[in-house]
Amino acid sequence: MASTQQQIEALKLIGDWCKWIVTVETAAIAAIGAYIKFGQSASNSIRFQYSCTFAILCFISSMFFAAGIISAIPTSVTEMAEGDAIWDRMIYGPYDGEIIKFRKAASFLFGLFALGVTFFGAAVCLALWAN
Repeated sequence: MASTQQQIEALKLIGDWCKWIVTVETAAIAAIGAYIKFGQSASNSIRFQYSCTFAILCFISSMFFAAGIISAIPTSVTEMAEGDAIWDRMIYGPYDGEIIKFRKAASFLFGLFALGVTFFGAAVCLALWAN
């Protein structure tokens, strides 16, 4: 079994995509933390607090899916045969149990990311309207 160059390149791109999403999420969490620490007016609003909380929860959940995908890439490179679909590869748990397919993990990762961005945007709007 040997992965083709296209499969290896696709896996690299998927890994890069996961890393960039995690980078953006980390920056957003840091921005929320900095605003809560140094901003006063909006942090008293319950809607602002809920928006920030849900954004952080979505981002952290998304990071778990990104970590699962990234951790499965080395195994995928070594075990894929020519013609195997990348998105149908399984992500395994710490005890070799199948957890989820790449396709579903990527869907959850992006969905949670999009939801987190939505809550983050709502928090920013609430902070702007509070001033």
